[in-house]
Amino acid sequence: MFRERQELLAEDFNNLQGFARNEFDTIAAELLTTDRKWRGFDVTQPSETTLAVGPGSYYVSGQRYAMEVSVTFNFLVNLPVLTQRWVGLVLRANDIDTDIQNRDFLIDVDTGDAEPSSVAMQSARVASLAVVLGTEAAAPTYPILNADQIVIGWVLLGTSGIVTYRSATEYYAASIPELDLRLKDQEAVQSVIGDQVATIRTDLSGVAASVNGLVPRWVVESMASDIALLKERLELESGYAAYGGDRFLDDEESDTDGVSYAAEVQDGVRFPFSSVAESELELENPNENRVHVSNQSGFMIPAFNSVARLSTRNEDTTANPLPLSQYEFATTTYKVMQRSAMRIRAGAGRTPTRNARFWAERPEIEYRRATFIHDGRTYVVPDAYYETTSLTPNPAEQSGLSGTIARLEGYWYDEEPGFSQEMVIDEQIVSGTEVVQTFASGQYGWVIRVDLMVTEKGPAGDITVALMETRDGLPDPDRVITIGTCTHANIKTWVPGNFETYTTVFLDRGLLQPGKRYAFAIRSSGSHKIAMVPDDEFPDGALYVSTASGLELADTQTQVMFELRTCEFKKTTEVVRMKDLSLPAGINDIDICASYVHSPDGSIIPEIRRQGTSEWVPLTKAAALPLSTQPITVNLRLRFVGTKDFMPGIQLNGSRVQVGKLGTAMTWISEAYTVPSTQVVKAKVVLEHFKAADHALSMTVNDNAAAGYEDRVLETAADGVHKRVERTFSWTATEITSAISALTFKMTGSVVATADVFAVEEMTYQTF
Repeated sequence: MFRERQELLAEDFNNLQGFARNEFDTIAAELLTTDRKWRGFDVTQPSETTLAVGPGSYYVSGQRYAMEVSVTFNFLVNLPVLTQRWVGLVLRANDIDTDIQNRDFLIDVDTGDAEPSSVAMQSARVASLAVVLGTEAAAPTYPILNADQIVIGWVLLGTSGIVTYRSATEYYAASIPELDLRLKDQEAVQSVIGDQVATIRTDLSGVAASVNGLVPRWVVESMASDIALLKERLELESGYAAYGGDRFLDDEESDTDGVSYAAEVQDGVRFPFSSVAESELELENPNENRVHVSNQSGFMIPAFNSVARLSTRNEDTTANPLPLSQYEFATTTYKVMQRSAMRIRAGAGRTPTRNARFWAERPEIEYRRATFIHDGRTYVVPDAYYETTSLTPNPAEQSGLSGTIARLEGYWYDEEPGFSQEMVIDEQIVSGTEVVQTFASGQYGWVIRVDLMVTEKGPAGDITVALMETRDGLPDPDRVITIGTCTHANIKTWVPGNFETYTTVFLDRGLLQPGKRYAFAIRSSGSHKIAMVPDDEFPDGALYVSTASGLELADTQTQVMFELRTCEFKKTTEVVRMKDLSLPAGINDIDICASYVHSPDGSIIPEIRRQGTSEWVPLTKAAALPLSTQPITVNLRLRFVGTKDFMPGIQLNGSRVQVGKLGTAMTWISEAYTVPSTQVVKAKVVLEHFKAADHALSMTVNDNAAAGYEDRVLETAADGVHKRVERTFSWTATEITSAISALTFKMTGSVVATADVFAVEEMTYQTF
């Protein structure tokens, strides 16, 4: 309160405003909300990469913080490189002193002298907007916010700009008139349907009882939901009679035997090769000493020395020799797992599409059969294994689920998971008695041989050794890694102290992994005896022998005396020249498919160079590959990188290297789709990397040209020229003069230059 002739203090004037502010805060908190809410902040998009946000209010426990002016955000530097990311527009509440002015302050009461000083004349509550970036991913998620932030909206960024904006309405502060209007609307609805709602439980009970004998209600609800989602996904029009389509993951729905068919179906319909040459990987110099190629399989690894990795040899503590012939004679089918496969495709025609993600909706075996096509690779899959894969590739790379799929501009990479595949096997039938020794592996290593000590050689019978994995500690003949045989003529009688009398069984590069347990089976039809050591000499192993009921744990209290030898590589990096790749018409595409084994510490990098030049370029660097000039010959080399214990390897025998030159014309023909009789058809195709000035695509159905087409641009590339386009073709009774009940589509495409081509990502059709 103020009175006449009463002294006034500075804080009195501040209190005038403070009391008013506190009253407004209390009213807002008690009548409106104590939560954090926002109002205003209207959002517009001036360009592909910018958003403008208008003024607004931010309420925190009833306290109003204001943003008085518009703010513009440019997301150009935040655009993802390959996929998408979410960005949050978040609010912060700031209490600041502002409106700085020069004011005189009395410094001498007697003289009245004053001194100026710059002071804040206003205490303001200011709301500010900031950007919080999410992580780039194929299926991006919202970024995590701090406790003092709320979001007014989410911005989805693509590689070329803003894809969409979502307002965060859960934090929006509705006004009293808005709330009143919503309440009146609700009351109006209640007055109309109140009686029906009151009896709906009884009505639903009657419906449920009537369908109880048909199918469970949850099945119908689930089907209805799925069908609604599918229709929305396919953008089906009302009134359609039939629909279908092709994702072009493979050519199962393509009439590849059609007279004019000329197309490649690989993650989309693509331009075919006008010229192609195919061969196996071969060394430039067959006598190259920097690598070693197995005589059994053609598997190539860098040069190495043989070292003893695991040995139970102890000539001072030998136990009684073990006669192999004393155990049950049987015939066993060893299933030798083949090495995992990889495929590299590089060239101008390798435009990435989004088809690869649809492999996740199909059995994984279909992806493998369509991709890894070298050496007549055959997959044998039990029925129980037929399930959809967890593979979820994206335009860049997705690894660690079920292999690796990479789809980059000009470079594709596919790789099977693990080191070997139990779905790709080579069956070998071996007869004789069997002794199996298990052991544990502590590190990576290529096993090249097993040395046994034969104390007594029988008159006949080879010795076969099968290196296999174990399952629950037991030897598993269905998961054999490698197998080798020592003929009877090469079996030696062991003389203690003389390593030249070891009986050596050579193996075709069996890979051991750290932390796993393995076994090697010794099988022979001969009456040989092998040296043994007491159990306590090798506590990490276990001995199994063949019996009438199968393998059983031996009660001999001994273990096999053996020496397991692996590779110690001479170098951790090695480069080897391969046979040149040639095509008289010129090369602008390279496709390599082979069995390949690597670890996190080791890999093989294929590199090429145009003949007559000096620069080697990895196939991974698609933009720098010397293929734009379509050279007739390119040099090829492989660069091995690893460790002394483990270097990667690649199988030459059965590998496939294809070089090609793309054509400028493409014709794809579908299989015949059966539909209800119709004269009205619509077909939609999605074109990737399409450049209207240089690219063309037309379509017919049953050789009837379309009435025309409409284009809708889905995305525009960074160059502003190439686009992702949805093209819709239409046919009516004018084009289809008599009703048809089978549809055969034909797409005809052309390009100006093979260095710049497009792909058809998918096709869907509807009939009416």
